[in-house]
Amino acid sequence: MKKLKSTYYFIGRLTPTELCMKFNPREIHLSNGWVIDIFMDGISIWKPGVAENFDNVRPLIEETIDILVTTFVLITGIQIKHGIHQWVEAKGVKAYSNLIGWFMPRGWKLVTPNSKNRLNSAWRKAGKNCLEIRSSINHRLALMDYKNCISTYGDDVFFYAYRIIEDIRRAVTEHLPDGLDDKKYWSEMHKILETSEKMIRPLTEVATRIRHGDVNNAIVTKARNNKKHIIEIAFNVMKREFKRKFKGLM
Repeated sequence: MKKLKSTYYFIGRLTPTELCMKFNPREIHLSNGWVIDIFMDGISIWKPGVAENFDNVRPLIEETIDILVTTFVLITGIQIKHGIHQWVEAKGVKAYSNLIGWFMPRGWKLVTPNSKNRLNSAWRKAGKNCLEIRSSINHRLALMDYKNCISTYGDDVFFYAYRIIEDIRRAVTEHLPDGLDDKKYWSEMHKILETSEKMIRPLTEVATRIRHGDVNNAIVTKARNNKKHIIEIAFNVMKREFKRKFKGLM
């Protein structure tokens, strides 16, 4: 029996709440028909006329929202997190607007959708590019390693930061054939992004020691006291590539 098309709604929250009170970027329409609605710390995504069952839809939604929110963090530097906690399937219904509403906390001033603040602009930019990022494996991996890097404490931050650069190197050099000398790929990345081996060396040195378990090395000890500066090397390289690849994002 043919499954009736339904309208799916996935509902979640952004945290911490106090950082989200100026979010109201209007509906964000994705090219695959899904619509994202963000209001303060509430987030929902919905689509009318979906024939797939829940088990097939859920992974797509979770990955899309993950990319959207992490891209927003990359653009703004505001470290928020998200969770999708509920879902509704309106069976046999093709809705043409969002049915999810949010209670506004007392005392909070409503930010209208027309407010041209940089946060709402960042949400729209993230939404415009999130499916393209999702379809590019190396850019998506860089974004996930970025998420792990900013969410991790201890020496693992250097490991994830260096992985970001490796992901970006593969993304930038996708036009080159496989099997070349490794130095050619690095050289091509440096040429295109205007980076250099010297620029990334502090991160390379500490990440190499971390990978080999040499956590008591003097280079690692020194890097712990300069952690923010060193991982910013990876973020800098990543932002250069995302600016180049995804027009208008950064």
